[in-house]
Amino acid sequence: MKNNYIQANSTLSKYLIKLKKFNIGIILGVIFVIMMTFINTLVPYINISKCLTKTRETDFYLKQSVKPTSILLMTDIHISAINSFPDIYMSNMRKAINFYWKTDYTVALGDIMDSGGHDGHPRNIPDFIYNKMFNRAKYITQCRYNQSKCLFLPGNHDIKKFPPPRWWRYFPNTCLNQIYNLTSDISLLCLNTQQTNQSIKIVEKLQDVDKSIIFLSHKPWWQQSSENFKAIYDKYTIPLSLYGHTHFFNQLDYQNSKTVSLPTFNFLRTFDEKRIVNWTQGFGILKLDGHNGCLKVCEPYSMIYTYSIYCIITVSFMIMLRKYFYGFITVIISYLAFLYFIYMFLVNLV
Repeated sequence: MKNNYIQANSTLSKYLIKLKKFNIGIILGVIFVIMMTFINTLVPYINISKCLTKTRETDFYLKQSVKPTSILLMTDIHISAINSFPDIYMSNMRKAINFYWKTDYTVALGDIMDSGGHDGHPRNIPDFIYNKMFNRAKYITQCRYNQSKCLFLPGNHDIKKFPPPRWWRYFPNTCLNQIYNLTSDISLLCLNTQQTNQSIKIVEKLQDVDKSIIFLSHKPWWQQSSENFKAIYDKYTIPLSLYGHTHFFNQLDYQNSKTVSLPTFNFLRTFDEKRIVNWTQGFGILKLDGHNGCLKVCEPYSMIYTYSIYCIITVSFMIMLRKYFYGFITVIISYLAFLYFIYMFLVNLV
């Protein structure tokens, strides 16, 4: 009888010790989560503050004087159908941009979706998933409330040749093979590089405009036939040409025009490419005032560096706190799930 009592007491003691370790693990996990949340919120602001003093600047002259206007340029956001992990950081980065720069318009230069939005293509996805991706795009670009201040140009991950009906349903402010009057004195010439030769023929027939035009396309001309583009530069006064697609910054002169490709906004690459991450990411701020134009390209440190540090810190904590592992890991998993559901709730408020 006494042995049974001692055995039961010993079992209870072991259980209480395990429970105590679990509770300590939870407390340590909560402290760790609070610390990481603070860092995750603060890092984009610290990261982008680097751009206040260090940017790649391109100055150009405008044929016609324009009112002071500021435009945010984003490209290759690559919103995935199955992975919303980068969205939280990209949306925080977009808020940080607003904190430092007040822009009048937002222009996305293609590859908004990673999984494609066109029919009959391997990347094609169901409408209900595409709808979620569109809501996430509006949330990240902050075009949810005023789409008239946003302009979208599709890329090779968005369309095969031409935008399908559902693209126009979700992105009505799409600029494609046309001269788009952003304001009364600022015009953008948009080219569909998924059908370059046919698109150039369409653009050549457009009515001439007696003012400076900013040229936009997703794929840069140097990855295609530059001779095809010559007709456009001969017809219009183009002081600045902007591209995406390459995922990195590049600048050169072509036909008396400053030609710039912008870095990707996402730190993860697409799943059908060999490399998984982008070691550079960034955006552009285009400032127009009078006859003067200035493009500032910001390349903050890729968030992949920060998340690498996160992983190292997390693993280090787990090793140091291995006695309290179960409580600690329970909090971490719960926190990640909570973040995901909160994010999807905010997205669905669109």
